[in-house]
Amino acid sequence: MNDYESLKELLLQDEIKTIEELEEKLATLLKETQDPDLIIQRLTPVIGDLLKETIKNSSDEISKVMAPIMGDAIKEQVRTQKQTIVDALYPVMGNMIAKFVSSALKDTIDEINSKVQNNFTITAIKRKITARLKGIDESELLLRESQLGVLQSIFLIHTDSGLLIWQGTKDNKNIDEADMVSAMLSAIRSFVNEWIAKSDDTFELNTIDYGDSKIYLEVSGSCYLALVVQGEIRAKMQERISIVFGDIIEKYADVLRDFDGDSSDARYKIIGKSLEKLFDSQSQAKPVMPQTQESKFFLITTLIVVLISFIYLYFDTYQQEQKEYFIKDRFYHTPELNLYRIDVNVDGEKIILSGLLPYERLKNLAQSKVQASGLDMEIINNIVLTMPLYIPEVIQEKCALMDSVYNHQKGISLKSYFERGLVILKGEVLNILKIPEIIESYDAINGVDKVINMIKTKPAEIKYPYAYNTAESSLSILHKKALDHIITENNLKNISALYKDFKLNIFGYSDGIGNIEKNKKYALKRAENVYNYLINKGVDKEFLNITAIPYPPQEYNTSQDRREARVVKFIWSHRNDH
Repeated sequence: MNDYESLKELLLQDEIKTIEELEEKLATLLKETQDPDLIIQRLTPVIGDLLKETIKNSSDEISKVMAPIMGDAIKEQVRTQKQTIVDALYPVMGNMIAKFVSSALKDTIDEINSKVQNNFTITAIKRKITARLKGIDESELLLRESQLGVLQSIFLIHTDSGLLIWQGTKDNKNIDEADMVSAMLSAIRSFVNEWIAKSDDTFELNTIDYGDSKIYLEVSGSCYLALVVQGEIRAKMQERISIVFGDIIEKYADVLRDFDGDSSDARYKIIGKSLEKLFDSQSQAKPVMPQTQESKFFLITTLIVVLISFIYLYFDTYQQEQKEYFIKDRFYHTPELNLYRIDVNVDGEKIILSGLLPYERLKNLAQSKVQASGLDMEIINNIVLTMPLYIPEVIQEKCALMDSVYNHQKGISLKSYFERGLVILKGEVLNILKIPEIIESYDAINGVDKVINMIKTKPAEIKYPYAYNTAESSLSILHKKALDHIITENNLKNISALYKDFKLNIFGYSDGIGNIEKNKKYALKRAENVYNYLINKGVDKEFLNITAIPYPPQEYNTSQDRREARVVKFIWSHRNDH
């Protein structure tokens, strides 16, 4: 160490020591600022006092800063700590709901008492008769009437934030903690929707039950209605709510979407006026007019006489007519009996048959049809047998009548020709299994010696109503239901027996836009998916054929939706066709 260094140390010894201490403290401070745990440890004792002081001096500024994130914070709290939220809010919500239910129950009791006091009005007598016919107590029917939906309160709530836009009640009373109600409804709705959304199904909470009341949620994009209804909501009320809410959304969607808690805008008052009309639209009970004792007695007596007369004159007659119609209908759907007039008369517990038939076999057939009808009644068969007449005109008339019977059946078009005991049958029948039955029916006509069958079988046209979206070829639930109906309606599982001379061509089409190879691929895939589905359902693949066409069907009109060009069509052809 030279003299200069010795002199510097002697003169600046204290300052050098102070600088070293400062450097050591600075290094420690820099190290602490880089340690999050240490920072939290330092700030924890004072942060509570700091927040208290800030809220005390600047509560409005704090509210404005915190408001935008409170909705998300509540949603996250509900998602991660559902039970804690329920435990914290149960005392408040429980008391609030209890008060509301108590008030609703009191209104129900008052309404029932009012109806009991007016026990001899026309409405009360009608209720007594209705209860007796339905086999229930009048008190139960009274309770049902009292539970018809009455709109009690309406909340219009912002969907994203849960802020209350407007609230109203039937009697114009203010609702305690209305903002908390809207926040809780939003939290419950978000929780349920997010929980259900974990599955693949789309779900939207629309009803919350408590006691004999319900909260109905009518949801739009930017806001939703919460309607507190005592009892069950009526269909007309639901329709009215949808119309009013839809009109509000159409006119004020932008205003409602941008709602930030300030409802001073005049348009919100207009919205409130529109919602208040829902209370006015509820049907009001008609006042009951006072009645004298004489008028009450006369009314009751008249109603009893009319009721007894109605039952005596019409009920038994109606039952007899229904039984007669039922039996005649069975005769009508029996071709051999349909040719003849058979009278049916139901008298008490007896069924009396009368008319003219040429054979004992037909007489016995008519009686067996009545016995098979399931009516446990005595059958008196007064049908008279007559000698059959072989007049050609009569036989031709009976053949024409048989034509009419079968032509009323789906898939049958017949024409018969009679000449010297010979009947020639021409026409088309879709179900080949019906042909033996048809021949037997004509053969049973008196004077017919032989039936020649020249009937052609022709499958019915198959219409497949559902189209496909762009680049789509898979079968949806609707597609599968339509194919199941086609299989059943056309009995395709028996295709080899019913349509042995035909094959079913499955054509897949595309809209013709873009690459032709891609269009052909999608058209082929659509046809193949239908083909495989039919086979899996038991249709014989030997009678099926698939073809892909990368263009729309010929009947497609360019003015139509392009989706209508992406279809699958079924076309029958003879098996010998190439």
